[in-house]
Amino acid sequence: MPINFKSIDILFEERSEEIKERLSAVFEGKEICYIGDLLDSKDNIVKEIGDFVYRNVFKNYTTKM
Repeated sequence: MPINFKSIDILFEERSEEIKERLSAVFEGKEICYIGDLLDSKDNIVKEIGDFVYRNVFKNYTTKM
């Protein structure tokens, strides 16, 4: 399940612009980043997004496996 800027707009409506700007700055020039990249980020906002995605997408999936 890819998380993209449209997903960011829906999930984080009030903060979407700030989050997209930060992701673009941290991952400048990259079209794809992985959950590990988000979780390992030194940027607090990027890490927060990584934590959110992990908890809501990956955590339950890996538990089922």
